[in-house]
Amino acid sequence: MKRIKVLIADTDKEYYEKLKNEIEENEDIKVISYCNDGKEAIVKINLTEPDIVLMDNILNTWDGIEVLDYLKYKNITNLSIIFLSSIYNEKIRDMIISRGAKCVLGKLYNKNELVNMIREYYKQDKIKNKKIIQENKLMEYIQKIFIELGFKVSHKGYKYLKDVIIIKFNDEEIKAKFAYKEIAKKYKTTPACVERAINHTIKTAFSNNREMFWYNVSYNKDECPKNEEFFNMIYEELIMYFDFFNNKCISDEITIYDGEY
Repeated sequence: MKRIKVLIADTDKEYYEKLKNEIEENEDIKVISYCNDGKEAIVKINLTEPDIVLMDNILNTWDGIEVLDYLKYKNITNLSIIFLSSIYNEKIRDMIISRGAKCVLGKLYNKNELVNMIREYYKQDKIKNKKIIQENKLMEYIQKIFIELGFKVSHKGYKYLKDVIIIKFNDEEIKAKFAYKEIAKKYKTTPACVERAINHTIKTAFSNNREMFWYNVSYNKDECPKNEEFFNMIYEELIMYFDFFNNKCISDEITIYDGEY
């Protein structure tokens, strides 16, 4: 069974021992590190890669809010931070939440509530990270196909085309005209401009690398594929590559507790 890794940052060593003992009564949670200093917390987060950080705002060197600011600056978002602090008001709580903490609890917390929070935030983070990994894989494979087909990154339609394919991958039934509207809104242009740019990009690549269309996406016609036809071909290629067929890669369910430390 994979255990949820928790780091505790608090200046009160006795409180740390009590907190550690209470949450480790649960077999799926393990406290992997402790510190009483904000800067040290940053170092230990990088070294131990915890899933959850339980942190007081009052720490040596850097306080908890400064730790949050640093993590945000470094774009470290693959963990959840729960503040446990006896000294906070509504203004400080809002400041803490706005900087990326999941929640703020008093030090007289409900043990079961805290444990349930740890499990729920861990589950949410694993799903989010899984989605990011899968989306990155999807983007990498789309780019690989486009390069092999001879698409030019310099063409305006290149970025539009990538976005259409992603939209299509996540919603097989969506029609091109609706995808154009979404993309036009994103790039502050018109659906007609999006359609024309994509069409030009496909035609240019097809004219220059017709044999690559047959080799990479099994297209053996003499005329250039229309936009919708091309989207469907790439969609089929992606489904085959990811081997999900009836299940969307992005919404794939994951097992939270698997493996062993």
